[in-house]
Amino acid sequence: MELNGKRLKSIFIGLLVSKRHEKFMEEYLEMCKNFTYPSLSLNIIENTPHDRKYFQKLKKLCSKYDFIDNLIRYEWKPKEKLCFEMIADCKNILREKFLDGNYDLYFSLDADTTIPPNSIEYLVEDNKDNVGFPTPITNFEPCVLKQGGGVKKNIIIRDINGSTKLRDNGEPLTKSIWTLDLYSWYELIAMTKDDNSYLQRVYAVCNGCLMSKRKVIKKVKWEVPRNFAIGEDIIWYENVNQKGFEFWVDMRTIPIHRPVGWEMIPTWIKSQNQKIYTIFGNLPDEIFEMNPSELKELIKSSIRA
Repeated sequence: MELNGKRLKSIFIGLLVSKRHEKFMEEYLEMCKNFTYPSLSLNIIENTPHDRKYFQKLKKLCSKYDFIDNLIRYEWKPKEKLCFEMIADCKNILREKFLDGNYDLYFSLDADTTIPPNSIEYLVEDNKDNVGFPTPITNFEPCVLKQGGGVKKNIIIRDINGSTKLRDNGEPLTKSIWTLDLYSWYELIAMTKDDNSYLQRVYAVCNGCLMSKRKVIKKVKWEVPRNFAIGEDIIWYENVNQKGFEFWVDMRTIPIHRPVGWEMIPTWIKSQNQKIYTIFGNLPDEIFEMNPSELKELIKSSIRA
């Protein structure tokens, strides 16, 4: 497609959904319909376990929109694969669809994430290996990473409206947790002001709102190594960085993020108990097979050490 005599870059939007996203889907499709960038292809993979009813319902909804090129059903068996292994599989199916087509840019945009109609043009204009907007996630911080792995942080506890919870003495309520090493809003805004630039080089930007060039997707697939029970995106960021590709955050748009939650997903509790692997790396099989109480004791002793 051309505009004013210039070839437009074609964009492949990749989306993973299940029944838990149902409440967002019509609004998401209308958002995509209203994007002002003219060369878009939406490609969806649906993975509700043991239930094909939602896929049929989604198929009917998607039939109303002519920009959807693929709607795929992934048969997930939770007893055979943890949820993050399933997610990696789904992303790789979309990756193959992308590489088989004549697309320039892969845009990962989650169903619970909303951006303005003209914002895709910003990311195309940025012309970076990987560039995305700072999506608010846990504790309302932006999902923009300073480094890989994890860090122990004291975080301020907030309620569902984002207000700081207070102790009886009026001081902010905090807790110490292992978490991703994220920038704060203050840090990102200060960087933007100091450099007089809305574009900032970072370690990684959340896969929930990220545009990547074809050369990146061609070089790096999604994976979950044997002893990582969680974090296909964390591993992907690491692999992309190791290949020499850059991540940038564009501060011109802040997405609206309404997290759909993980509690209803089979194997999520098991993954939660084994979150330590994202922090400490690819551990031996005997540690991977520990029960939750043994694992917690290992975490405690590692922190004390």
